[in-house]
Amino acid sequence: MIQGNLSLFEEDFSRIKERVQEKKPQPGDDTPTTSTPEVPPAAENTTDKPHPESQPPNMEPYSLIELIDKFAQLEIKQVQMEHTISTLQSGQTTAQNNNNPQPRPSDTEGEIGLSALCAMVKRIQDNEEALKQETRQLREEVQRLQDEVTMLRSEPVRLPTPPQETAEQQIPEDQPNQSAAPPSQDVITDTEEWRYFKALTKTPTPLEENMFRLENGTPGPRVYLRPKESVHIPLKYQTFLCDHSVALQGPSFLPTGRSSEVAKKTGSNTVLAKTIKVTFEAEDGKPMSICQVNVEPTPHVVDQSFRLYHPELCFLKKAIRLPPWHDPTVGDPDARTHISVRCSDPNVICQTKMLAAGEPQDVYLKVPGSPSPHIKMLFVMVFTDKWMAAPSQIWQIYVHFLERVDVNCVSGQRSCQSLVVRGKQAVRKVKCFSSHPQEIQVDPAGVFVLPPGAVQELQLKVQPWRTGSRFLYMSAVDVEQRRLLTAWLLCLTVHRPVLSKAFEVCVPVGGGGRGTSRRITYTNPYTSTRAFLLRSDHPDLLQFKEDQFQIGGGESYAIGLRLAPSQSSGSVEILVYVNNLQEKTEETFCVKVNYS
Repeated sequence: MIQGNLSLFEEDFSRIKERVQEKKPQPGDDTPTTSTPEVPPAAENTTDKPHPESQPPNMEPYSLIELIDKFAQLEIKQVQMEHTISTLQSGQTTAQNNNNPQPRPSDTEGEIGLSALCAMVKRIQDNEEALKQETRQLREEVQRLQDEVTMLRSEPVRLPTPPQETAEQQIPEDQPNQSAAPPSQDVITDTEEWRYFKALTKTPTPLEENMFRLENGTPGPRVYLRPKESVHIPLKYQTFLCDHSVALQGPSFLPTGRSSEVAKKTGSNTVLAKTIKVTFEAEDGKPMSICQVNVEPTPHVVDQSFRLYHPELCFLKKAIRLPPWHDPTVGDPDARTHISVRCSDPNVICQTKMLAAGEPQDVYLKVPGSPSPHIKMLFVMVFTDKWMAAPSQIWQIYVHFLERVDVNCVSGQRSCQSLVVRGKQAVRKVKCFSSHPQEIQVDPAGVFVLPPGAVQELQLKVQPWRTGSRFLYMSAVDVEQRRLLTAWLLCLTVHRPVLSKAFEVCVPVGGGGRGTSRRITYTNPYTSTRAFLLRSDHPDLLQFKEDQFQIGGGESYAIGLRLAPSQSSGSVEILVYVNNLQEKTEETFCVKVNYS
């Protein structure tokens, strides 16, 4: 870096010299000799400024950029001073030559010009010595700067930059969320931490307390060394960077044979290898030793995986309960374990709070939202030791962001909802899938063609059987590429229907493997013949003799029920729905079964 900056400086310095030589007057130029010379702004009013010799030169070291600017300014100023002296001397010679009688337009103009020339000669004689002394000072300053440039070429300079990291791929520096994280490569300055890592790694090197001195404004800790003395500097490397790319969904195009195995093995690496340089510098900034650390990360072990579904473009706030941890090295079983967490994504807030002994502890996550159907993957590392030497658990968390659709319905009754699928740039064959096919039916149910830029409407038939709030998922998939096109998050709010009648049935426990049969009478409230469907929210406990029946207007029908036996005592409520052919509920019966 220093050699490159010196080369740029030499090129700039050469260009400055060329511009000055172009502006410097040549001996053959027709320069007016009777006019007052133009003095550059840097050289004007030199008699009003304090003399350069009255102030000692600034011997403080300059940075590389300041050194280049200073050197160029002084060189330009030196050339300007030489130009001024040369112009003043030529003006003095011209003034002497003007003492000879010359033809003038008038005596008045001649007397005025001669007086101006005499005043100019007097001023030149007064300022010539001062200009020579200032030129001498400038030459000494330029010589000193040239010596410093020569020293820069031969010796390295300590620059206030962080340790250099090189890798095959540029990776952003990791930033933890709960507290400020140490850099990837750091010096262990705490004696207790040093002792902990020595015991952990079984390192037999000596340990010296209070060996490092930390000062503000220094790039790193300092240590005092006597002549010929050797010390051990403890270094640690820790990073929270992980590969957040999610594997593409679709068929694999890797060739068969050994090459495919190599490709799969190479793709498992989470972070590419990189090199870190650690520099040990003397007090004067000269490097005494440079240590090169080659980092080759290996894939980490995942203890648990989580898949979370959330509406798109909304923050996900999630609390994950931690299992109870106990440190076997601590004798007191009621002692609290120091737990800290870190996240591989700097944009995700991940933290935990220490609570009283015996209280459950949670890990809180706050993940920024993304558009549908984006999938965000991150890692959470849980540490149970104070110095975060190794994680106790590593969690892999997938967050699926889906388009939200709110549905309000009644249990046992079918509700319809419309969705829209928009075509992309190519023709696709699409099929829709749901997370609960018993409760959600989609039309079209099979594969359909989606033209480019077209809009396809989907009809959802939602018929839930349990009350409360739930989340169901709907996906549109390209069957040829096997990739997700669009996903929806169905937020169901299911209400309890109005009960027409309630029945109570006692069933003996066991029952010899046989169930119990009962009958319920239903009367057609219409004056015309109607067909009805029978549904139940517990098909495993209650079955109908006939799932569909047809009766005339005002007639009655005996609904046959068969209750399955149970091996344990208790009670359960079973809802029986009488629906029409459009799955709209006509009446609802509640059958309470007591197993005794």
